[in-house]
Amino acid sequence: MSPAGTTKDRQNLLAWIYLRQTIEASNADILNLLWPEGWENRLEDRDTGEGVPPDVRGLASRIRHRDPSLPQRVLESTATRVDCDPEAELDAATAAGIRLITPLDQEWPETLDHAFARIDDRGSDQNSAVRGLAAAPFALWLRGNGNLRNLSRQSVTVVGTRQPNAYGAQLSSQLSTDLALEGYSIVSGGARGVDRCAHTAALRAGGASIAVLACGLDVDYPRQHVGLFNQIAESGVVLSEYALGTHPARHRFLTRNRLVAGLSAGTIVTQAANRSGALNTLNWAEVMLNQPMVVPGPVDTALSQGVLHRLRDGRAQPVWTASHVRELVEASSQFHAEAPEQQAMVFGSGTGVQSMSLNQVTVYDAAGLPGGGGGTLREIQQETGLSIRLVMRTLKELDKQGLITREGERWVRVDGEA
Repeated sequence: MSPAGTTKDRQNLLAWIYLRQTIEASNADILNLLWPEGWENRLEDRDTGEGVPPDVRGLASRIRHRDPSLPQRVLESTATRVDCDPEAELDAATAAGIRLITPLDQEWPETLDHAFARIDDRGSDQNSAVRGLAAAPFALWLRGNGNLRNLSRQSVTVVGTRQPNAYGAQLSSQLSTDLALEGYSIVSGGARGVDRCAHTAALRAGGASIAVLACGLDVDYPRQHVGLFNQIAESGVVLSEYALGTHPARHRFLTRNRLVAGLSAGTIVTQAANRSGALNTLNWAEVMLNQPMVVPGPVDTALSQGVLHRLRDGRAQPVWTASHVRELVEASSQFHAEAPEQQAMVFGSGTGVQSMSLNQVTVYDAAGLPGGGGGTLREIQQETGLSIRLVMRTLKELDKQGLITREGERWVRVDGEA
């Protein structure tokens, strides 16, 4: 989202920046306030022109003026940041070549939203499993000439220890080089060690890279990587959820890791000890149903124990060549692409109910009856067990076919028949 020409566009941009300043990363309350019918529909609404745009200016105003109707958690978490100046933030960002994107922008990566939607589809809180915030992002700061949406469409994450031995560094560089030569963007966290090997190898191969930072984009961390980040920005993207001036902290690295995993179809840990932070990124890939992969190492080396345990437990696939990686991520991507089609089995030909797919019949049966109760989006989702995104898409299909209609917050069958 670049500074737009109209006053309204600029006001919206400043409101997004204000939320980005006052909200630490993201949280479910903010997502629900911005997208009451489910954040999972935001890309579809943007692409189709349907749906109600989020009232970002209204929410920013409510936070600034301490609206008592806001969730208490929102009021408490923003209490020390309400006086932020989005105008100054925008000026500083523009001067540094930094831009903000939101789900309303064409550059927003659908790869990321699909990954978080798959967490929600599993129907449980994954926070304890992965150690970190599980909420989807609502805005990202970017620096670089690459288009994040395009770069993330064919990408692989490569992470590992910050202190690799010669074996780990060589394998990390070789895999990243070969994957870049095959057209994959390399995603990593911009840290020392394996991350640096991955980014550098991709650039030397003439490829593009995505660096996800745990600090503001104007903060030089690690200081010795300033030049590397500038090189990444020439063809790729350096990004962060955090406001300018935000310094790195342990919890921010854990939160950042969900984006590192979510921006690709699969995550490779090339070398990691048992307590390596790279394994947290692999956890995120696992719960997002992206392909978790590891490079096997010597059994008597401490730096191999984290990946060897994943192999022993059957939680990751072994890889050591680009062809291994390509086979796995292509199979995973194909599975995700085919899943909705596999569910949409048509019962028969004809019109009306007789022509519905399985998904449509399932949602239709869960819709409300005229004059009755039930039929809200959440109630239909709970009744069907389908994802919010799939339920909303199916409701829109049925609405266009004249089989259901919307009455306030309820979706009701037009004919009222069972």
